[in-house]
Amino acid sequence: MIDARLKLGLCLGFVLVTVSTPPARLDILAGLAVLPLGAAVIGRVPPLVLARRLLLLAPFVLVAAAAPLLRQGEGLDAALGMLAKAALGCSALVLLAATTPIDALLSALAALRCPRLVVLLLGLTARYLHVLGEEAGRLRRAAAARGFAPRHLLQARIVGDLAGALFLRSVSRAERVQAAMLARGFDGGLVLAPAPPLRLGETVLVAAVLAAALAWRIAA
Repeated sequence: MIDARLKLGLCLGFVLVTVSTPPARLDILAGLAVLPLGAAVIGRVPPLVLARRLLLLAPFVLVAAAAPLLRQGEGLDAALGMLAKAALGCSALVLLAATTPIDALLSALAALRCPRLVVLLLGLTARYLHVLGEEAGRLRRAAAARGFAPRHLLQARIVGDLAGALFLRSVSRAERVQAAMLARGFDGGLVLAPAPPLRLGETVLVAAVLAAALAWRIAA
Protein backbone atom coordinates (compact mmCIF):
# COMPACT_ATOMS: atom_id res chain seq x y z
CA MET A 1 0.00 0.00 0.00
CA ILE A 2 1.33 3.44 -0.91
CA ASP A 3 2.16 5.73 1.99
CA ALA A 4 -0.68 8.06 2.95
CA ARG A 5 1.57 11.11 2.58
CA LEU A 6 2.30 10.18 -1.01
CA LYS A 7 -1.40 9.62 -1.64
CA LEU A 8 -2.14 13.09 -0.30
CA GLY A 9 0.52 14.59 -2.53
CA LEU A 10 -0.73 12.66 -5.55
CA CYS A 11 -4.32 13.73 -4.89
CA LEU A 12 -3.36 17.38 -4.42
CA GLY A 13 -1.16 17.40 -7.52
CA PHE A 14 -3.87 15.77 -9.63
CA VAL A 15 -6.46 18.28 -8.44
CA LEU A 16 -4.13 21.20 -9.22
CA VAL A 17 -3.44 19.88 -12.73
CA THR A 18 -7.17 19.36 -13.29
CA VAL A 19 -8.11 22.80 -11.99
CA SER A 20 -5.49 24.47 -14.22
CA THR A 21 -6.96 22.84 -17.32
CA PRO A 22 -9.21 25.15 -19.39
CA PRO A 23 -12.83 23.96 -19.20
CA ALA A 24 -13.13 23.90 -22.98
CA ARG A 25 -10.30 21.33 -23.33
CA LEU A 26 -12.37 18.21 -22.85
CA ASP A 27 -9.68 16.15 -24.60
CA ILE A 28 -7.17 16.94 -21.84
CA LEU A 29 -9.73 16.18 -19.14
CA ALA A 30 -10.57 12.88 -20.81
CA GLY A 31 -6.90 11.92 -20.72
CA LEU A 32 -6.61 12.89 -17.05
CA ALA A 33 -9.57 10.64 -16.25
CA VAL A 34 -7.27 7.66 -16.83
CA LEU A 35 -5.57 8.34 -13.47
CA PRO A 36 -8.61 7.98 -11.18
CA LEU A 37 -9.86 5.04 -13.22
CA GLY A 38 -6.51 3.31 -12.87
CA ALA A 39 -6.39 4.13 -9.15
CA ALA A 40 -9.84 2.60 -8.68
CA VAL A 41 -8.75 -0.61 -10.41
CA ILE A 42 -5.44 -0.86 -8.55
CA GLY A 43 -7.08 0.00 -5.22
CA ARG A 44 -9.86 -2.53 -5.90
CA VAL A 45 -12.56 0.00 -5.08
CA PRO A 46 -15.96 -1.54 -5.96
CA PRO A 47 -17.71 0.47 -8.69
CA LEU A 48 -20.93 0.63 -6.67
CA VAL A 49 -19.10 2.09 -3.68
CA LEU A 50 -17.43 4.69 -5.87
CA ALA A 51 -20.70 5.57 -7.61
CA ARG A 52 -22.60 5.83 -4.32
CA ARG A 53 -20.05 8.18 -2.78
CA LEU A 54 -19.86 10.28 -5.93
CA LEU A 55 -23.64 10.54 -5.89
CA LEU A 56 -23.44 12.20 -2.48
CA LEU A 57 -21.21 14.88 -4.02
CA ALA A 58 -23.41 15.32 -7.08
CA PRO A 59 -25.05 18.58 -5.85
CA PHE A 60 -21.63 20.28 -5.56
CA VAL A 61 -20.62 19.01 -9.00
CA LEU A 62 -23.83 20.30 -10.56
CA VAL A 63 -23.43 23.72 -8.94
CA ALA A 64 -19.91 23.99 -10.37
CA ALA A 65 -21.20 22.96 -13.81
CA ALA A 66 -24.02 25.51 -13.69
CA ALA A 67 -21.69 28.44 -12.95
CA PRO A 68 -20.55 28.99 -16.59
CA LEU A 69 -24.15 29.03 -17.76
CA LEU A 70 -24.84 31.98 -15.45
CA ARG A 71 -21.94 34.02 -16.81
CA GLN A 72 -22.31 35.96 -20.03
CA GLY A 73 -20.28 34.71 -22.97
CA GLU A 74 -19.86 31.14 -21.78
CA GLY A 75 -21.88 28.27 -23.11
CA LEU A 76 -22.50 24.56 -22.92
CA ASP A 77 -18.89 23.57 -23.67
CA ALA A 78 -17.63 25.49 -20.65
CA ALA A 79 -20.37 23.96 -18.50
CA LEU A 80 -19.40 20.45 -19.62
CA GLY A 81 -15.77 21.22 -18.90
CA MET A 82 -16.57 22.45 -15.39
CA LEU A 83 -18.68 19.33 -14.86
CA ALA A 84 -15.76 17.13 -15.90
CA LYS A 85 -13.27 19.04 -13.73
CA ALA A 86 -15.51 18.88 -10.66
CA ALA A 87 -16.20 15.18 -11.24
CA LEU A 88 -12.48 14.40 -11.56
CA GLY A 89 -11.61 16.33 -8.42
CA CYS A 90 -14.37 14.63 -6.43
CA SER A 91 -13.28 11.25 -7.78
CA ALA A 92 -9.74 11.84 -6.54
CA LEU A 93 -10.99 12.74 -3.05
CA VAL A 94 -13.38 9.78 -2.93
CA LEU A 95 -10.62 7.38 -3.97
CA LEU A 96 -8.28 8.84 -1.36
CA ALA A 97 -10.88 8.29 1.35
CA ALA A 98 -11.80 4.83 0.08
CA THR A 99 -8.23 3.51 -0.05
CA THR A 100 -6.73 5.18 3.03
CA PRO A 101 -7.68 4.38 6.64
CA ILE A 102 -8.62 7.45 8.62
CA ASP A 103 -5.85 6.89 11.18
CA ALA A 104 -3.23 6.71 8.42
CA LEU A 105 -4.64 9.86 6.83
CA LEU A 106 -4.52 11.75 10.14
CA SER A 107 -0.96 10.56 10.79
CA ALA A 108 0.03 11.72 7.31
CA LEU A 109 -1.49 15.16 7.88
CA ALA A 110 0.30 15.48 11.20
CA ALA A 111 3.61 14.39 9.60
CA LEU A 112 3.14 17.01 6.87
CA ARG A 113 2.84 19.69 9.57
CA CYS A 114 -0.87 20.28 9.07
CA PRO A 115 -2.20 22.53 11.88
CA ARG A 116 -2.96 20.51 15.00
CA LEU A 117 -6.46 21.95 15.30
CA VAL A 118 -7.34 20.83 11.76
CA VAL A 119 -6.11 17.30 12.45
CA LEU A 120 -8.05 17.22 15.72
CA LEU A 121 -11.28 18.40 14.09
CA LEU A 122 -10.97 15.92 11.24
CA GLY A 123 -10.24 13.08 13.63
CA LEU A 124 -13.13 13.82 15.97
CA THR A 125 -15.52 14.35 13.07
CA ALA A 126 -14.59 11.03 11.47
CA ARG A 127 -14.71 9.10 14.72
CA TYR A 128 -18.02 10.46 15.97
CA LEU A 129 -20.08 10.57 12.79
CA HIS A 130 -21.63 7.32 13.98
CA VAL A 131 -22.95 9.18 17.04
CA LEU A 132 -24.91 11.47 14.73
CA GLY A 133 -26.10 8.43 12.79
CA GLU A 134 -27.34 6.78 15.99
CA GLU A 135 -29.31 9.87 16.99
CA ALA A 136 -30.81 10.14 13.50
CA GLY A 137 -31.79 6.46 13.62
CA ARG A 138 -33.56 6.93 16.97
CA LEU A 139 -35.52 9.91 15.67
CA ARG A 140 -36.46 8.05 12.49
CA ARG A 141 -37.70 5.03 14.43
CA ALA A 142 -39.64 7.22 16.85
CA ALA A 143 -41.30 9.10 13.98
CA ALA A 144 -42.13 5.86 12.16
CA ALA A 145 -43.66 4.41 15.35
CA ARG A 146 -46.01 7.41 15.43
CA GLY A 147 -47.10 6.82 11.86
CA PHE A 148 -44.95 9.45 10.15
CA ALA A 149 -43.96 8.58 6.58
CA PRO A 150 -42.81 11.57 4.45
CA ARG A 151 -44.56 11.53 1.09
CA HIS A 152 -45.07 15.14 -0.05
CA LEU A 153 -43.78 18.69 0.45
CA LEU A 154 -46.55 19.58 2.89
CA GLN A 155 -44.71 17.47 5.45
CA ALA A 156 -41.54 19.54 5.11
CA ARG A 157 -42.30 21.34 8.37
CA ILE A 158 -42.23 18.04 10.27
CA VAL A 159 -38.94 17.12 8.64
CA GLY A 160 -37.58 20.51 9.71
CA ASP A 161 -38.71 19.87 13.29
CA LEU A 162 -36.96 16.50 13.21
CA ALA A 163 -33.78 18.13 11.92
CA GLY A 164 -33.91 20.67 14.75
CA ALA A 165 -34.44 17.92 17.31
CA LEU A 166 -31.52 16.01 15.81
CA PHE A 167 -29.29 19.07 16.18
CA LEU A 168 -30.23 19.59 19.83
CA ARG A 169 -29.82 15.93 20.71
CA SER A 170 -26.49 15.79 18.90
CA VAL A 171 -25.20 18.79 20.85
CA SER A 172 -26.29 17.20 24.10
CA ARG A 173 -24.65 13.90 23.14
CA ALA A 174 -21.46 15.70 22.12
CA GLU A 175 -21.30 17.40 25.52
CA ARG A 176 -21.60 14.03 27.27
CA VAL A 177 -18.89 12.58 25.02
CA GLN A 178 -16.61 15.53 25.80
CA ALA A 179 -17.19 15.13 29.54
CA ALA A 180 -16.34 11.43 29.28
CA MET A 181 -13.16 12.20 27.30
CA LEU A 182 -12.02 14.83 29.81
CA ALA A 183 -12.66 12.42 32.67
CA ARG A 184 -10.29 9.97 30.94
CA GLY A 185 -7.50 12.50 30.60
CA PHE A 186 -8.12 13.98 27.14
CA ASP A 187 -5.77 16.97 26.68
CA GLY A 188 -6.88 18.24 23.29
CA GLY A 189 -4.69 16.02 21.12
CA LEU A 190 -5.05 12.74 19.26
CA VAL A 191 -2.72 9.82 19.85
CA LEU A 192 -1.46 8.97 16.38
CA ALA A 193 1.07 6.41 15.24
CA PRO A 194 4.29 7.96 13.90
CA ALA A 195 4.54 7.99 10.12
CA PRO A 196 7.09 5.46 8.77
CA PRO A 197 9.95 6.58 6.49
CA LEU A 198 9.01 7.09 2.87
CA ARG A 199 10.04 4.29 0.52
CA LEU A 200 12.09 5.38 -2.49
CA GLY A 201 10.22 3.21 -4.99
CA GLU A 202 6.81 4.57 -4.01
CA THR A 203 8.10 8.15 -4.03
CA VAL A 204 9.54 7.75 -7.53
CA LEU A 205 6.32 6.13 -8.76
CA VAL A 206 4.11 8.94 -7.46
CA ALA A 207 6.49 11.58 -8.85
CA ALA A 208 6.43 9.85 -12.24
CA VAL A 209 2.62 9.75 -12.29
CA LEU A 210 2.39 13.44 -11.44
CA ALA A 211 5.03 14.27 -14.04
CA ALA A 212 3.09 12.32 -16.66
CA ALA A 213 -0.13 14.14 -15.81
CA LEU A 214 1.61 17.51 -15.97
CA ALA A 215 3.32 16.61 -19.23
CA TRP A 216 -0.01 15.60 -20.75
CA ARG A 217 -1.54 18.87 -19.60
CA ILE A 218 1.28 20.95 -21.10
CA ALA A 219 1.66 18.97 -24.33
CA ALA A 220 -2.05 18.84 -25.09
